[in-house]
Amino acid sequence: LIDPTSVTISSAATANMDDDLGSPRTFSPTAAGTPATLNVATLNTALTAGTSVTIDTISGLSEAGLITVSNAIAKTGGADCSLTLNAAGGITISAGISASSGKLNLILTAGGAVAPNGAIALLGGDFSSTGTTFNNTTTITTSGGGITINHSGAITIGAALSSGAGNVDIDSTASTIALNSTITTTTGNVTIDSGASQVTTVAAAGDITTTTGTVTFGAARADTLTTSGDITISTGGNITFNRAVTLGTGAVILNAGTGTITTVAGTGVPLGPS
Repeated sequence: LIDPTSVTISSAATANMDDDLGSPRTFSPTAAGTPATLNVATLNTALTAGTSVTIDTISGLSEAGLITVSNAIAKTGGADCSLTLNAAGGITISAGISASSGKLNLILTAGGAVAPNGAIALLGGDFSSTGTTFNNTTTITTSGGGITINHSGAITIGAALSSGAGNVDIDSTASTIALNSTITTTTGNVTIDSGASQVTTVAAAGDITTTTGTVTFGAARADTLTTSGDITISTGGNITFNRAVTLGTGAVILNAGTGTITTVAGTGVPLGPS
């Protein structure tokens, strides 16, 4: 990609954008030298009709290739659909993205940093993000959909992730993971992997709570874990530490059921009713 044009999703009139009017419907910049704008009402109308939408910056034009969400995106009707933001540069979400009727899948694909700074609520849809660094300062709630964060740079979970029955997979292929806020599931599994020889840090506020899901650290790479937050499974489910672990002030808890805590040495510690 060479100098792709940036796109802002806002209440301003659509400008410098091509609309293929297809299904899925794709919006992409058309002219060099001026950033492109997509009117958020046009986008909301398409999503509410149950039409999947892709917004990209891949046009070989003369901007940084950023996508910025400046006004709230809301799907309020229609069938399940997807919104894909495909940026050659970074993605910044400064306003909420929500569904109140029908699932909304949100796919963020960036060549740079991803910064969700507006609350995301997908009503059963999946959330996925790829790029360099990731830092969410507002909540991501899928209500049954999965949450997948797969980045090459440092990942910071700065606000709560909640998936219900959906799995949560957080993976930094070459850097650190900082869990500074909670992860909550019901039956969904949680898997966390930082880069090789890197560190996953669970802060005191970074509790992981699941009802029957499993929690696994370090399954894919030789990373280490330092935790001061609580890791709790309330009914069954397993907790597995595949790599070196340092426990701070947090607790590792199986409240009931027949779950197992497995340490780096592979020694199971079965807990449950006698």
